[in-house]
Amino acid sequence: MVDPEENSEIVDVAALAEEAIRKHFELEEQILKKLLQLERDYRDHYAMHLKEMQFQDSMLTIMSGITKEFLEANKNGPCCDITAVYADTTDDGMDEYSKCLEKLRTSCCRLMQSIKNLRTLCLEFTDLYGCLNLDTKSPFIEGDHIHKPIAYFVEVVDHIFRFFYARTLKLQVSTHQMDPERLECLAKHKILLQKNDDFNEYFNTELGYCKCLEPLLPCPHENKLNYPV
Repeated sequence: MVDPEENSEIVDVAALAEEAIRKHFELEEQILKKLLQLERDYRDHYAMHLKEMQFQDSMLTIMSGITKEFLEANKNGPCCDITAVYADTTDDGMDEYSKCLEKLRTSCCRLMQSIKNLRTLCLEFTDLYGCLNLDTKSPFIEGDHIHKPIAYFVEVVDHIFRFFYARTLKLQVSTHQMDPERLECLAKHKILLQKNDDFNEYFNTELGYCKCLEPLLPCPHENKLNYPV
């Protein structure tokens, strides 16, 4: 005859185990949702990043022209009163240079604000991951023939964030080293604007957790018959 107390203990243990499993998979779902949100926000930021690089490059073109005009106007010899030179020969140009420089700095601020928002999401993601019992044998933790282990994406998220933050910080510092008399300042900043092909490949190939979870793109041939001939 089965002891009622022993049977009750077995039921309690089974119930606790079932509850632990349920909580574990709920946590996995939360982590996955946060990862997919990070993927979307990272892609939005990267698109913004590339757009801001183009904008900053256009500002550098204007500033470079102003600096060249200033240097050309003063190539006959040094001037003791540089303020007077600005006032007499390139006052309008220096004003335009200042406006472009301010736009450069504002562009960097937009990028940095976006990065701060990403940082909040990254911390939420890593905090959730830190609560995960990695000893649990699940496809989410160990990976399968389609998906890489979740630990891999923790590293990817961190690497991408570090790239965005470091590059934007360098751009911010660069804007505070500008000198209207020096073309090399603009040249150094322009180098920072160049697209990093290695990062671009890494970003596009390693970030996505699962292709089947990405939204379907509209078919380019859809509604083709409705186009005017």
